[in-house]
Amino acid sequence: VSDIRHLMTFAVMFTIGTALGTLVARLRHAEAASLQRERRTAALLAFTSESAAARDIADIAAAVVAHVEDALAAPTVVLVPAPDGTLSALAGLEPLAENEIAVARWAHDHRRPAGRGTETLPAARLLAVPLGDGEGVVAVQIERARRRIDLEARRLLEAIARQAGVAVARLRLAAEARD
Repeated sequence: VSDIRHLMTFAVMFTIGTALGTLVARLRHAEAASLQRERRTAALLAFTSESAAARDIADIAAAVVAHVEDALAAPTVVLVPAPDGTLSALAGLEPLAENEIAVARWAHDHRRPAGRGTETLPAARLLAVPLGDGEGVVAVQIERARRRIDLEARRLLEAIARQAGVAVARLRLAAEARD
């Protein structure tokens, strides 16, 4: 720097460049978050459409597994109560260990999420979210996820579980009305 004015010009340009860089980074982050919300909203809409067209509980369970695995990139199983009171897998290919089934049983019995990321059994390797009012449980193996499961992903999972519960209840009410 041969003149003090050049130093002042450099300082002003550096400050402006840093401020613009920060604003662009924030804008890119906001854009990425917006795109992710859009994808999750589209996934929920697609699931709702599929569950409305479902003819039985197995169709709903298959749709739950497909959409949750696609959105969260984690192995998913839908467990429903059997006539003897146990939970049996209706959709999903991943077998669950005995302790994982216990987490799913707790979520089903108490009608609250349990497992990784919750206050109940947080050391578990999966997250279990009940379907509606005792209709079953969606179990997502968090440890085997290919993406990070953040709060927005968990909200999507809970929304799909609620919609699945509504769809199962609709099927039951339709069967009662036919009978």
